[in-house]
Amino acid sequence: MEHDVNVLRELTLSYQKIGAPQSILLALSGGADSVALLHLLSELQKTNPFELICVHINHGLREASAGEEQFVKSLCEKAGIRLFTKRVSVPKTGNLEEAARTARYKAIHHVQTETGAQVIALAHHANDQAETVLMHLMRGAGLDGIAGMSEFRPPYWRPLLRVPQKDLLAYLNQRQFKWVEDESNQDTRLLRNNLRHGLLSLLEEQSPGVVLRLAQTADILKAEQNLLHHLQNAWLNQYAKMQLPFNFLLINPWMHQELAMKRRLVRALCRPVCGELDYAQTERLVAFVMESSASSLNLPRNAKAILSKERLHILPDDVKLTKLTWQQPLAAPAKEGMGDCLREQVVDEASIASAVMRQVSPDDVISPLGMQGTQPIRKYLIAKGIDRPFRPFWPVYALGNQVLWVPGCGVSSTAAVTQNTVSKVKLVFSGILPHEINENGGKTSCTNNPS
Repeated sequence: MEHDVNVLRELTLSYQKIGAPQSILLALSGGADSVALLHLLSELQKTNPFELICVHINHGLREASAGEEQFVKSLCEKAGIRLFTKRVSVPKTGNLEEAARTARYKAIHHVQTETGAQVIALAHHANDQAETVLMHLMRGAGLDGIAGMSEFRPPYWRPLLRVPQKDLLAYLNQRQFKWVEDESNQDTRLLRNNLRHGLLSLLEEQSPGVVLRLAQTADILKAEQNLLHHLQNAWLNQYAKMQLPFNFLLINPWMHQELAMKRRLVRALCRPVCGELDYAQTERLVAFVMESSASSLNLPRNAKAILSKERLHILPDDVKLTKLTWQQPLAAPAKEGMGDCLREQVVDEASIASAVMRQVSPDDVISPLGMQGTQPIRKYLIAKGIDRPFRPFWPVYALGNQVLWVPGCGVSSTAAVTQNTVSKVKLVFSGILPHEINENGGKTSCTNNPS
């Protein structure tokens, strides 16, 4: 019974680690793995009371499907466990395995919503983890891939990832528990099955225990991946902005990172815009930033990398369609001084009647302070060193197409206080400017390259 004790101990430790949820939805196929987890969870209930619910998905793809559904119904009825059965329709074209998986998870989520279960328990074990690691290695995956499946990624809980399948089978056999065999698991035309019955079996013969060691390696790498993810996010919070239409990182602090972190940071910046970059795409983007030999680079999904003096911008092609609403400036009594001339600007009160804060319009013009005549706002922002991706969205305080004040840059001669000013007021911009990463960062003059 040593296997029983070890397996139950792994389950108990994992249950406590994820916060001892009070309701668990088990995906029960009727196969050995999920049946073992069903009985183990029933054992765990004796010392840790929680609600256990099961869901069985019938894909209707095999003749045995109806018999498996009936087996699961009988199993749950004898155990007094509430069971939900869902029949799903799977397209016969394309990747059948992927289509079945998508339909299965959609149905499981529907039951989770219906029952309010806190977690979804899946019976993946150490052999599944070892196969996943090898499959990802074959595809050339990085740390994200070879770290394998997560023990807990809400709502999914995989408590058996450190338990070899042979221990689960020993647990079932010792207690004479029955299960059903899925004949498709023997189909070696599927890569996972080929690895399971071929390469992994050979590796286990040559080096007994290799399956468990691969699963343990994945566990180690997953913890290190989590650490790197924490460091990556801390860096991005300080040196990047990922709120479309603004999606950029600061180049100078990026340049001081190790290559591994450089790669992670640009991949993270790209992910919400153009998905996961592969190795070649990542290397090309890293070289693009480090060599600074071009101003733009095409990326997947019609996205583009745009390089300025201080920033790497990653933007989708349709970002230009974005419309922003900027908060009206606060009006405060004008005391001594002219404000900081960036976020606070003292102006001639009579000149700003009916003016509004909005994003730049292509027809806008400004009368720059100290210059004669007007200038298109586009040229003004270029002269102020504003990055190209920021210019269409920069906030301006304008009357019609006459810009009176550009927060972060300067005031026009039209709104400036003069010796003829009768009444003046201080305008206060309370938002976060496009180049600012957060409320405390990047509040420098546009003429000094805002960062």
